[in-house]
Amino acid sequence: MRDEVDMAANGGRKFQPAKPGRGLLAVIVLLLVLAAVGTLVFFVFFKTKTVATITVQRGTVVRAFYATGVVRPDVEYNLKSRAQGTLLDMAKREGARVTKGELLARVDDRQLKYEVERLQAELKEAQAQAGDNAPQRLELLARINEAREQQVIADRTLSRILSNFEKGVASQTDVDNSRRSAVQWSNAKVALESQLGTWVIESKKRVDVAEANLRKAQANLADSEVRSPVDGIILERFVENNEVVGINQRLLLVAAPEDKLMKASVDEEDITRTTVGQKVLMQLYAFQDRDDVKSPVVFEGKVVEILPSANLTNKTYEVKVAFNERPERLKVGMTGELNFIESESERKAALIVPTSAVLNRKAYRPVGAGRFEPVDVVVGIRTLDKLEIKDGLKEGDTIALDAKQVAPVQLPKTPPPVVPTRTGDDVAGK
Repeated sequence: MRDEVDMAANGGRKFQPAKPGRGLLAVIVLLLVLAAVGTLVFFVFFKTKTVATITVQRGTVVRAFYATGVVRPDVEYNLKSRAQGTLLDMAKREGARVTKGELLARVDDRQLKYEVERLQAELKEAQAQAGDNAPQRLELLARINEAREQQVIADRTLSRILSNFEKGVASQTDVDNSRRSAVQWSNAKVALESQLGTWVIESKKRVDVAEANLRKAQANLADSEVRSPVDGIILERFVENNEVVGINQRLLLVAAPEDKLMKASVDEEDITRTTVGQKVLMQLYAFQDRDDVKSPVVFEGKVVEILPSANLTNKTYEVKVAFNERPERLKVGMTGELNFIESESERKAALIVPTSAVLNRKAYRPVGAGRFEPVDVVVGIRTLDKLEIKDGLKEGDTIALDAKQVAPVQLPKTPPPVVPTRTGDDVAGK
């Protein structure tokens, strides 16, 4: 009966009693959420950062300027095709050693060989026709000898006729005929000798032309061969066997293996401060953090050549820097940074810190509880890894080693919203 009255009082709905333990579970879940949020807040806002610090010390600084560079051979040889045709016999690839004069490849030379053989035959024929036993030469010599003999006979006859003419035995006509005959044979001999001289010149010319043609064909045949100009290694290979190549097409890049140095790109504003023999400190990216050593690996070198013309694109000059001691495993193409030392500073006891300790002319000094305050500094000479402090810090001060780790994040400034204004006509219209 009680149940019926309760149901009637509640519009016929029957209440179910709450199950024990459900409220306790909700409380536990809420506490776990609050604990997680609290832990996150603690780690984000209150946990102390582990920041490495250094002590400001005194040391020697040098005056230098900075440039970037790449390891390249001092002289590189671009081997190009000097003939057109199918490439054959290119067996060696990148990294292979070659010797001076070694045949590295050749262009199909069958036609060139045929041409050389044909011109050799032509030269042989021209030499035979220009020799002492050449038929034309022998014929001319025989005719010249005959003309000489006839001239001697004509001269004797003329002398006899003149003698008879003085005695009254011969007539003037006989004298004229004899003189005419002597002159004709003399002219014939001169003409034949001239013809022999012309023949000698022409035959020699034919020999010279044949020799020149043969030399040209032999040069073309030699151009089909690609030989190494130095003892070195192959740096790059641009084509493969059986490819058809054209004249002046790049085939190989060769250089001497022990000829590697740094080719630096020096800004035009610094090139006047560069001299041959100048000391240079170099860092190569490939040699950083080697063998778990975190300090930079610095190589020493000196300027050996300054190229006179600039790269008009980036306004830099190429400067060649030789290593004092070339590192092992140095490879062509490695890049790095260079400091060109102008001279050591007179300040032998300047304050120095790592370059990483200063950011935007500010160092950061610890003030406790994992917090750091910025300190304005005046910087002086900068090297690859050191920075001179001229003002703002003193010897013994402790600052953060990496300023980026403690510097506040600079959010980009949002420009104020632009409020549109109404023109005078709009206002008047109101």
